[in-house]
Amino acid sequence: MEQVQKKSVRLTQYLMDLIQLELTGYGFEIGSPRQKGAVISSLNIKKLREYVKH
Repeated sequence: MEQVQKKSVRLTQYLMDLIQLELTGYGFEIGSPRQKGAVISSLNIKKLREYVKH
């Protein structure tokens, strides 16, 4: 069970990193608290503004 939890934490962190890297420029941000070492049971993504394609 411990390995499953570790994998879950790694995958959640990977998803958060991808969101920050790829979606920040489109007005998205992570709404969930980002504390180093904290276990996140759900991930909240917020749309801050409308993206206007130029």
